[in-house]
Amino acid sequence: MDTSNSVEFKEYCLQFYRELNHPYSAEKKIKIDISDLETALDIFDGVLSLDCQEKSLCGLREQFYSAFNSYLTLSRKEIGLLCNSADKLSALIDPFLKKVAFCLMPNKQFATDSGKLVPLWRTSRYVAILESLDIIRAREIEKKGPDYWQKRPADLAILRVGFTARQKGVHESHIFSLDELERIVYNVVGTYLGL
Repeated sequence: MDTSNSVEFKEYCLQFYRELNHPYSAEKKIKIDISDLETALDIFDGVLSLDCQEKSLCGLREQFYSAFNSYLTLSRKEIGLLCNSADKLSALIDPFLKKVAFCLMPNKQFATDSGKLVPLWRTSRYVAILESLDIIRAREIEKKGPDYWQKRPADLAILRVGFTARQKGVHESHIFSLDELERIVYNVVGTYLGL
């Protein structure tokens, strides 16, 4: 297993995530203890590295680090390619959460709208996994409007940005300015660390 990508990702996060920037309120920041950040990074890479017999969840580690490396090394003048890399990073949030559910809660069931029970990791409802992990409730993360999110803690506001970025990354293509793109990727990576 190539560890250079995970080392590079860890160094990146240790440089830029010692303090969480609130995406809706610049004066609301959270300082992160270095040991907590290192633990979150180890857990994140550990989940990516877990052997998984479910084919749809295999190769996630390589996909994530490929997308991250692409984003990190592309020229900042290549906005279209940078947007594609950012979309790939955000689109991998769902499979990452499914892998978390598959590995940590393999027997947890989820009731679909029709009442049928399916394994939680098979759900297409991102928020169902977040709720099962006691991270955030669906009714909260689905709230729109910056006024609401300005009052919420930075870690939850970052999850909100990651939630909306992953929807756009999966369903739509957008070209962003470099500033917007850097903000989105900052929050998408922060979403992975918060999960």
